[in-house]
Amino acid sequence: MPDFNDAPIENPEQDRFGFDPFAHSIARCILALKRPLGSVVAIHGPWGSGKSSVINLVRHHLAQDPSAPVVVSIQAW
Repeated sequence: MPDFNDAPIENPEQDRFGFDPFAHSIARCILALKRPLGSVVAIHGPWGSGKSSVINLVRHHLAQDPSAPVVVSIQAW
């Protein structure tokens, strides 16, 4: 039986559930925002649905763009 790892993924190469196209779309939308005072983006879903993985993938894609905004994460837990 293979080992099960429930840790969030960090990059597209680890994506076995197909989250990356969604995360890439979110990153493109964030890069297209023209709000000098900032914006808030939230990911909502049930426990274990891949929210942290999607956030990590979005951050990965934003890091590829030199004009990307500063990202501040807030852990509500």
